[in-house]
Amino acid sequence: MYFKTFIVIFLLLAHSTFGGTIAGHVRDQNWYAQYLSNPYGVGYYEFAVNANGSNVSGLGGFSATDIYGAFQMSNLTAGAYTVASWDVWWRSAYAFNVNVPASGSTADIDLRLRSTMWGYPAFWDTTGYFEFGQTFVATGPISMIYVRCPFDTNYTLTVRVGGPGGARVPGSPDRTFKGGDNRIIYGYGEMPTLAGQTYYVRIRTDAANIGGVLMQMDPRPDFSDPMPDGCLWMGDGVNMTPYPDRDLGLIIMSDDDGLITNLYTRQSGGSFSATSIGQTFIARGVNVISAAAWLADPSAPTYVVRVLENGPGGAQVGTSKRGKPARLGGDPEMIVTWAPGECPITPGLTYYLEVTKDGGGTFNAAYVNIYDPYPFGQAYRDGAALPGTDLAGTIMEEASAGSAAQPAVKITLEPPVSDATRRSNQFVVQWVTDVPSDSLVEYAAENPPYGLSQANSDLVTTHSVLLTNLQAHTMYHYRVTSAATGYRPAISRDFVICTTQSGSNLLTNPGFEEGSGPNPRSVIPGWTFPSGVDIKATTNSFWSLPSRTPGSWYLQYSVNGSSSDSYIYQRVSGITPGSEYTFSAWLMTAHRENST
Repeated sequence: MYFKTFIVIFLLLAHSTFGGTIAGHVRDQNWYAQYLSNPYGVGYYEFAVNANGSNVSGLGGFSATDIYGAFQMSNLTAGAYTVASWDVWWRSAYAFNVNVPASGSTADIDLRLRSTMWGYPAFWDTTGYFEFGQTFVATGPISMIYVRCPFDTNYTLTVRVGGPGGARVPGSPDRTFKGGDNRIIYGYGEMPTLAGQTYYVRIRTDAANIGGVLMQMDPRPDFSDPMPDGCLWMGDGVNMTPYPDRDLGLIIMSDDDGLITNLYTRQSGGSFSATSIGQTFIARGVNVISAAAWLADPSAPTYVVRVLENGPGGAQVGTSKRGKPARLGGDPEMIVTWAPGECPITPGLTYYLEVTKDGGGTFNAAYVNIYDPYPFGQAYRDGAALPGTDLAGTIMEEASAGSAAQPAVKITLEPPVSDATRRSNQFVVQWVTDVPSDSLVEYAAENPPYGLSQANSDLVTTHSVLLTNLQAHTMYHYRVTSAATGYRPAISRDFVICTTQSGSNLLTNPGFEEGSGPNPRSVIPGWTFPSGVDIKATTNSFWSLPSRTPGSWYLQYSVNGSSSDSYIYQRVSGITPGSEYTFSAWLMTAHRENST
């Protein structure tokens, strides 16, 4: 009897203690990651994620990501939540109207980090240059530029209009930095780049006789271009050489998703202790969406965040929010979120962001910047203004009613060209979207930028565009765009395909598929190679990596504890001196990683 009574009480307690769960991943826009896929290597680890419920002032959710970018927030009150990722290394990503059940978990939330330009910086050229540059087409005002450099050299970064030699973006500041991982940030209005216009990021050392070294990006393993609308420039500041098939190792983040970066400040010059901290700001949008502050407190208390009119003591706007830093130690940034419309503001008016400890108490340390980087307000300590000082933190606002949560067209099946549609003078580009939308293919021979395009205004989910009048035996770059009324357009990455030859292929066994023998085999008809090369049949090696033709052979190098550099070649006879030839062979790259 007592045993049964105990079990009933335990179940009731368990039901009342545990609430709903938010689960998801923070992922970058990796070139091999299809939308909502989950391969290894695309998740951002040691990130922080926070969430708050709509019209709920109770404690929200907070979590750090694991090595796969996964996060989970448990024991949440049922309702609709706004979820936001950290803004330290990337501009924040948001998920709106996330429905958290009373028990159980949400579907996996895809917090996809976005940028105007993105790619992994792959290498550095040890030749020192005075000036490095990158042209790009803007998608909105820049909020952050990430750049890597291996040596402790002084650099100055400016953004110019057009290209090398162009005028400075009006009103934009210089930014200086040294070697290492650098994140150059811009608050509201500091870098007013306009969507659709071409700009040039110029990075110079202190003097022409000082050679700098910056990270660069080759074409990706499949020869696609990380920034097809621009290219890398290097030189002495006067004589600049373009490299259209390469890019500078930059990540450029912009306000291009219906959100405005207003306050965007990092710690410089110290911190202070107080029972109340705050920051005045001039509203630029119509709703506050998130606010971040850096609060170093080893006890990890709960903080209360409010938005007030004018300054300390003003009337409250919207709902109070509570939160905790998802990561402590050296990165104690806390983000609270509001749903669109939950914290309305009027552009041009002054507001006050206030942070206190839940239940009262003194802050251990609130990070500040004493060099006045934000010209539209100032920090407060215990209600007193601190001239020339700003809180370290970020305020994000919705640009216009409905702009923050406006859905985007999603490409659910990417647009590689099938071999069946590839000809010497044409090929078909096909892709699938989640909603009916139009079709646009931009393309160029050899290297972008794209000089040609083909469009279809029909609203469809299954897209098919025929490109004609192409050159034979030529590599083409292309990308697709699909747009629909009421949606943000979907724009794919750059893809590469080659047209077929107009005559016979002079290579023997160009696909490595001919011949027979045991599996694996060491004879590849037509080709010569050093030792250490295996040929595998499909489906039994390399995680069932398929061959181009099902059931055929493919060439695979196997390396165990030795150098990965090798080669394979064949000699071609019967060629005419002075004539130009193009040779082709099948090549593919695939991301594979051991699950252990």
